[in-house]
Amino acid sequence: MDINAYLRDQRIVVDDPYDQENLRPKSKIALGANAAVFDNYYAVKGEKIFCHICGGHRHFKGITGILDDSSRILFGKKCATDYFGPEVVKLHGSELRRRTSDAHARYKILSIKAELNRISEWLDSYRPLVRQCAQSWVDIKAKYPEPYNEIMTHLARSSGRFVKREYAEIKSEALGTQRMFQDTILGSIAHPDAIPYLTQLSQQLALVDAFVDAIEGLKFQPTSQSINNLNRMFVRMVAAADLVDKSLAFTHDFFSPAKLEIMNKWTEDKRQEQLGGHEETTKRDLGRLFQKIMGSGSPVPAKSLRNTII
Repeated sequence: MDINAYLRDQRIVVDDPYDQENLRPKSKIALGANAAVFDNYYAVKGEKIFCHICGGHRHFKGITGILDDSSRILFGKKCATDYFGPEVVKLHGSELRRRTSDAHARYKILSIKAELNRISEWLDSYRPLVRQCAQSWVDIKAKYPEPYNEIMTHLARSSGRFVKREYAEIKSEALGTQRMFQDTILGSIAHPDAIPYLTQLSQQLALVDAFVDAIEGLKFQPTSQSINNLNRMFVRMVAAADLVDKSLAFTHDFFSPAKLEIMNKWTEDKRQEQLGGHEETTKRDLGRLFQKIMGSGSPVPAKSLRNTII
């Protein structure tokens, strides 16, 4: 059952507005009738539906309302606004939208629960990679704090790009020769917004696990409150899943041979610049040192965590 079928099953939407209990005959309601509670939406192709407010066949889509005597009437939003007033329509329309939103949330949560075994199996396969990747970044930062912080700060500030800044002599007839900074982009790493979370991957995955555990404990007929609570958890879980996926993609790109070579060159140039050429130093292969810690923790899964759960 898709969401449209579910909305029809819950009577939030009806296909045939005429096929409803206690529907009034096709005649205008009397002036001064009490405001109707907005019960559902209808949308019909190829046939304009009778409006109990204006008395004409004017609307392909509209609303079913319930009057105080439990009878049902059909009308469009403009006719309802003209008849009941904008404040009344705003109030009852807001309640119908809230019921529709609640139905969407319930459908989403129940759909996830129906697929929970498949999601749990995927998480079980995903978890070891995330844990290894997270621990590796923690270890890299602990063992090489200065280069780690220098690299990540630079990437975060330059939108994921390794930028080499050099002085260049610029000549012009008006100003003569001037020394100016010239930036060269050596390469870039995907998803630099994941940098602050590289060492927190396990915490982000824990939010996903907490959501799955909560879904697993969901009763067959959950209350609206429990659905709303789970929906708020779902929003936080999606954000966490996005961060996990971005962090894995960043790691995969960072540890590709071409990017490691760029990173090595960038860090060596910075080191030589800081030493000022006064000391003889052996070339440091920082990429290899990082790689020894990360090991095989940089693959990207065939399917993202976010797409598995949603």
